[in-house]
Amino acid sequence: RTACEEQVAEAQRRGQAAHAEAAAAVARVERAEASAAEEVSRAVQRAQVEQQRVEEESREATARATRAAKQLQREAEAEAARELERRRAAEAEAKAALAKHKVAQDALEEMRVRLEATNLSVKRESSEREHAVRQCEAARASMAEMERTRALATE
Repeated sequence: RTACEEQVAEAQRRGQAAHAEAAAAVARVERAEASAAEEVSRAVQRAQVEQQRVEEESREATARATRAAKQLQREAEAEAARELERRRAAEAEAKAALAKHKVAQDALEEMRVRLEATNLSVKRESSEREHAVRQCEAARASMAEMERTRALATE
């Protein structure tokens, strides 16, 4: 009976040792699971913080890009307005120059007409002078003839 009791006692010790070892293994597994759960929780938190940071940076970058695009658009519109104003000023200047040119052309044409009229007048006066000179010469010749005739008559 003693040997049997010893075997039972040994079996009980081994059973208790196995139970203790199983309990220790369960405790290790539970600690490992808890540690893993904490690590997962921390990883999730880090991922959430990183996601928030990335989203914030993305919003800021989008806002900067939007502001820059609006500024570029304003600058482009202002430059286009300045260019349009320059073109309008150049067009007005060209129209004014064209009007001055037209006035100058009209004045030149008027001067040409006056010059032509003056030339005609000068030609007419020259013809009249020549005619008067011929008449004077004819009158002198006639007077000289009359003088000779009178001289001959008086002799």
